[in-house]
Amino acid sequence: MWTKRQIKLYEQAAEHLYHIQRLAFQQAKGKTEYEIQQFILQAFKQRNMKTSHPPIVAFNEHAAEPHYQPKSRGPRLQRQTLVLIDLWARMNEKKAPFADITWMGYYGTPPKKVKEIFGIVIKARDKGINVIKQKLRKKQLPTGSDVDIATTNVLRKHNYMDYCKHRTGHSLGTTSPHGRYRAVVDKNKHQLHANLGYTIEPGLYLDGRFGVRSEVDFYVIKGQQLRISKKQTSITLI
Repeated sequence: MWTKRQIKLYEQAAEHLYHIQRLAFQQAKGKTEYEIQQFILQAFKQRNMKTSHPPIVAFNEHAAEPHYQPKSRGPRLQRQTLVLIDLWARMNEKKAPFADITWMGYYGTPPKKVKEIFGIVIKARDKGINVIKQKLRKKQLPTGSDVDIATTNVLRKHNYMDYCKHRTGHSLGTTSPHGRYRAVVDKNKHQLHANLGYTIEPGLYLDGRFGVRSEVDFYVIKGQQLRISKKQTSITLI
């Protein structure tokens, strides 16, 4: 489980990632996916951070591929384009944990369908967070299944479960953003660990059109205090 030093290093990394994604969106106009990705990697270096592999930057239909990686050549960001940025990194210190977040942006006026899907994903994410809070009020740690079911039930309620292509979340590691502890999935009936970071990252992926994901990190201190990375509540307008 994380030490006090690791928690501090995680918090530093999470704060950096939040500011880096903001800067990435601010300078995105006219850039390609690859150029935005390289901007993020340079920002990691400037902040003495390390990553395991490059971040995801995906426009429109590319965002419908959960693990898309941009090519060195590609279209430049133009109006009426959705942008997904998924970035993960850790401080350049031994045993420093990864932070891992996903943020959504739009250059122009988001269409009704994009706003609808974004709203459903945000509801699903927050439902997962709420079940953690409910368990902690009862002095219990949630299971991975508790969080997964609460999250995916929102997608199911809106008849979008068929567009969910990956698990709800994972533990955070020190050599990779994906840690070695049990994930936040339905089959994990074990309680999540205190003093260890996890992600909640529901997403909906409409093939050939666009995808939306919202990813936050969380950990529980001393079995009762919930800490959550900054949450996106509205689409970032570029």
